[in-house]
Amino acid sequence: MSRETAATKADRLLATRSVAVLEVRPDRVLAEVRGDHDRYPVIHDGRRWRCQCPTPLGRPCSHGIAAAAVIHREDPVNRSQAIQELEQLIEWTKATFFEGRCPRCEGLSAVPGPNTMTLKTSSPTSEARRIAFGGSLHAEGCPVPYLEDRGDELGARFGIDIVYNSFRSPDHLDKGYFGPVAVIKRGEPHQGWTADEMGSWE
Repeated sequence: MSRETAATKADRLLATRSVAVLEVRPDRVLAEVRGDHDRYPVIHDGRRWRCQCPTPLGRPCSHGIAAAAVIHREDPVNRSQAIQELEQLIEWTKATFFEGRCPRCEGLSAVPGPNTMTLKTSSPTSEARRIAFGGSLHAEGCPVPYLEDRGDELGARFGIDIVYNSFRSPDHLDKGYFGPVAVIKRGEPHQGWTADEMGSWE
């Protein structure tokens, strides 16, 4: 029996009407999702979805994906625009790593130690009001640090996945990149791994 992915579980939660939207404001959305074992509050704080379920940090959460799908049903973005948006975020992510500056927000890179990218996001610090992401600093409001979250939302709506892989740029042979490289239709053959595939390693 194959393992149920976060996206397929989110589809099941939507089919069983397990998402209740409790509050919608410009800077905050609150929903409650009835999962398999409990009810989980899911909050969007204007930047990303956060859920109180036990899914490990950095892994896609079915409750967040389902809540996002309900909230964004009226979003006019179509599948082609979703792919273009994610492809642009991927290009900005790679440029930030290799060039040391985010083209979107002009955030400066600050990579200590090994020159590899990790895709874990942390909250903005109150002191600098910057966002640490993959060893780089992005200005507040920059969408690049939230590529994974946006990928989860759009992926659930349009059946697409972000593929992650490693490579070295001919112009930057001293830097080994591991991160997002492409957007595919879910289930298409690909070189690399989707977030769900990487999650199955654990």
